[in-house]
Amino acid sequence: MARAAIKFLCARLRETSELAEGIALHSIEMRLARFLLSALKRQHGDGAAIHAFIELGITQGELALLIGASRQRSTRRSIRWSRQVRSGVPARGFL
Repeated sequence: MARAAIKFLCARLRETSELAEGIALHSIEMRLARFLLSALKRQHGDGAAIHAFIELGITQGELALLIGASRQRSTRRSIRWSRQVRSGVPARGFL
């Protein structure tokens, strides 16, 4: 029982450490890209198509909180990427 608790706590500490490292050392673009790639993998698996829709189901503000950025900066980056790919990307997702 104690080993399971220690294993769980170590995993949580590792996740927290990786999150803090990501916020401190990586740009908003990198954090957003990592988040989107993680969401893509969760929704479509490793064999996702080049143009796969990612359903986030969260607001831009919530996305900003998850990547450790202001809503304005994460929204600007998202819009810039969306324009580079195509126009008309749905409000709560990425293409």
